[in-house]
Formats: sequence, structure tokens, C-alpha cells
Amino acid sequence: MGAALVAEIDKPHKKLPYFLSQWLKPISFALAGRQEDFIPTIGRAKRSSKKARERPPSAQEARLAGQCIRRITIKPMSHPFIEEILPVLERTPGTLNAMLRGLPAVWTDATDGPNTWSAFDVLGHLIHGEHGDWMTRLNRILIDGPSRAFDPFDREAMFRESKGKTLEMLLDEFAALRRKNLDELRALNITEEQLALTGTHPVLGAVTARELLATWSAHDMAHILQISRTMARRFKTDAGPWAQFLSVMN
Repeated sequence: MGAALVAEIDKPHKKLPYFLSQWLKPISFALAGRQEDFIPTIGRAKRSSKKARERPPSAQEARLAGQCIRRITIKPMSHPFIEEILPVLERTPGTLNAMLRGLPAVWTDATDGPNTWSAFDVLGHLIHGEHGDWMTRLNRILIDGPSRAFDPFDREAMFRESKGKTLEMLLDEFAALRRKNLDELRALNITEEQLALTGTHPVLGAVTARELLATWSAHDMAHILQISRTMARRFKTDAGPWAQFLSVMN
């Protein structure tokens, strides 16, 4: 899939020797996408001596070079489908953090009645998915294909796993797990052929990697909607006649 070169370059250090600035120039050109300029320039440095042009940089000069180029990272480019779902998956922890952190428990513990979930419960459910659903099942598809079915997913595991935790603890745990899983997803550098690979769901049967990843992003949006709806319904009576115009309450 090729590679994208990402870098942050400071302005050249005022004490940087001229020949070393020439040595760094092709690197900066390449990082800026000017591949046609990515050629050695030390031998063409006009203002430096022949001795300076030919010698390698000293330790001090190398340190100065490090101040000019702070970070160079080779990052594999993902399949367009992966690049499409990543922005959604990346934003979910921040969205939930903005919605829920610091709210009184009367909001985050509210449910729609017996056998329904609060915002606190949903967050625990999302955490359980980060542990044993999305990336676990994707790796099962890539490694075992349909020959080894997914392990059953306990949709209500959060009722025992979230005991003794605060909402803030859950928000932090979810953010850390999602970041780790997305780093792993990027590193896989999924191809079109791999997206078409199948696995075996214990209830649904044959499913593809593409379907699994699409469901992951839609699953996030479904639960954000669920949290919003449950919280809004607290005021269904208080909203009076306006409630009929608010679909989130109905």
C-alpha cells in the first residue's frame, strides 16, 4: 500500500554549519513531498570547503541535526475503507468524555426501566468489546479464517466487570483500550483481499472482516444514540407538549 512520510521540522539552528544544512536539505525536501529534489547536495555545497563537504558530521553537528528534525516516522498507509472508519472510531472516546465526565449520577445512572442500560452500563459494555470483540475477532479471521468460530460475546459482562469503578475510571480505561486497538489496526495494514476474508460468528454464521469493521464503527454510533436517548427521556414529562416534537424522547 506504499508509505506516507510524516515529519515535523524546526527552523534550522542558527549555529548549524552550512555543509550540514546542505546534508539535511534533501531530507527536508523528501519530507515535504518534493521527491524530485531528493538528491545528495553535500558535494555541491558552494560555500563550504572541500574538506568540510567530504567529512561526516561531528557529534555536536549531529546533535544540532537532531534539533532540526524532531521526529521522522514511517507510517504505512491504510486501505481507504480503514481510513474511512478510523475517524469515527478515534472520536468515540472523546465524544463520550465530553458528554459524560463530571455529570451528576442522576444523568449517568438513568435507565429506561428494568432490563435497560444506563450511560455507565453502556460504557462498561464498550470496554468489554475492546477487550474481547473487535480486534480479537479480526485477528481470528486473519489467522484462522472460518475454521475456528468466534468465542461467544457476553453482552452483559459489564455488570460484573464495572463493579467498584467510577465513571471517570471507565472513561479513562475505554480511551486507553481504544487507542491501543486502533494502533494495532493501523499496523496490520489491511488489504482489499483481507477485508474479504471470512470468519464464523457463533450466531450469524459467515461474516467478513469488512462487515466486522463496519459494525464496529456503527456500534459506536448506536450506543452514543442510546445514551443520548436515555438521558433525554428523563425530561419527557417535564418537556410537556414539546416532547411530541422530540424524536429522541419517543
